[in-house]
Amino acid sequence: MASGRRSGPRGIWFAGNGFNSSAAVRQGVMMRSGKFLSAAPGGASWLLAVLLSGLAGPAFGETDWLQRDICASFYNQDDYANAWKECSVMADSGDPEVLMALGFMAFKGKGTPADDDAAIRFYSDSSLQDNPQAQYSLGYVYEHRKRSPDMRRALQAYMRAADRGSWDGAYRAARILDDGSAGSADYPKALKYYKQAAYAGNPNAMINLGVMYGMGRGTQPDFVESYAWFSCGSREKSLKGMAEENMRVAAGRLPGRMLEKAKDRAREIGAKIRWH
Repeated sequence: MASGRRSGPRGIWFAGNGFNSSAAVRQGVMMRSGKFLSAAPGGASWLLAVLLSGLAGPAFGETDWLQRDICASFYNQDDYANAWKECSVMADSGDPEVLMALGFMAFKGKGTPADDDAAIRFYSDSSLQDNPQAQYSLGYVYEHRKRSPDMRRALQAYMRAADRGSWDGAYRAARILDDGSAGSADYPKALKYYKQAAYAGNPNAMINLGVMYGMGRGTQPDFVESYAWFSCGSREKSLKGMAEENMRVAAGRLPGRMLEKAKDRAREIGAKIRWH
């Protein structure tokens, strides 16, 4: 029952209580005739695990820790009916990971009828403690809410997550700012968040940075920078074909010596990326 108990600060691993977009976006729309190809948005893969003890929370008594262990034990066994029952007892505790688990179950309809509004409430409560994964998950629920997606609130949540270090949040925020789905496009901000995600190792952000530099969105056209980012993005096998076609487009706009400069720039950028 006491799964994940440890001496000192106690914590339990909750598996899959948030959203992680990092491995999900793996397709591009192939466009010919000398145009750049953009990495297209996709669904989300579930976060493998989040450690409770690593995030801020209120002080708990021994009874609270025992209840948390029971809640986590059922949750990690995919016994969602009992997990919902036991975790709901702690809904007002302020524990950020319990709230994340409740948000996930409410959104996916596991152990309880699916309820987007309840998921938003739980993720919102968890995000109040500067929990970037909860802020990202809140954005995801707003973006994919069944009744009516709210892209403005999704963007706000993604940006809060990004500003607290979430490159998943940065990538999602950049996509919305790039395509204008929250009302209007903001290319300079999109460029900023794409860079955050790209330097953190998101290959889709690298491809889209190449597009922005090549098309002069949010910046002056710069085919050296465009080629360099496409080159970095080509390391991702599933994006290699798209990236290499984009590299040919960018190279066609560069004189010979500038192409060598672009290759040098790709190596310079690549040395700064946190590759996964």
